Amino acid sequence: MFGSLSSFKSLIENSFKYLNPGSGFLECQEWLLDLYCDDNTLQNAKDYAFGEWVNYAHEASEQSLDPPRPLRIAHKIKGWMEEAGFVDVHEKIDMVPVNGWSKDPHLKNVGKWHMANWLNGLGGFSYGLFGPMGFGWSPTEIEVFLINVRKSLQNRKVHAYQNFYIVTGRKPGEDEGMDGEEEGEDDEKGKGKDEGEEEEEESEEESEEDEE
Repeated sequence: MFGSLSSFKSLIENSFKYLNPGSGFLECQEWLLDLYCDDNTLQNAKDYAFGEWVNYAHEASEQSLDPPRPLRIAHKIKGWMEEAGFVDVHEKIDMVPVNGWSKDPHLKNVGKWHMANWLNGLGGFSYGLFGPMGFGWSPTEIEVFLINVRKSLQNRKVHAYQNFYIVTGRKPGEDEGMDGEEEGEDDEKGKGKDEGEEEEEESEEESEEDEE
């Protein structure tokens, strides 16, 4: 759904409305477009064009598209699901390298596929944001800009990565509260406690009568 909705929050609220109580689940998988780096190779890089592309993408999606379709939403999904009424909400965040720079075999492989995805889809992503619907750039202006973006995506000296969010939640049953517990459960616990205290008091009174 990346960049296709004007309100991801509304999608979550509508999903909650139509799910079956107790057994209906919603799972959202979304990219957070922002770039991260743990060793300052990104911060120290000069003219890292992919970083510039990310900044332009955020600007275009939030200020130029009509209606706006914000891209920076992945980190908000958990809160939106909880606000909508979902319970058992879990958030998993996976680190995805921009290319194959990682020494970890698994992350290196994931990074290579991630780079391939970006290189193959970069034109399609860019024309919607920077073309007539967005910034109004011409096809030539877009393609010239993307030359350095593609080069930067393949630069393994910059150890950049993005985060991929997986968020799941369940619609509570009609007999459940917002915390996922059955309504009346706390009352039963309290009731049991009160009954136990009454029995203890009766026992103490009987003991005192016996002593007299």
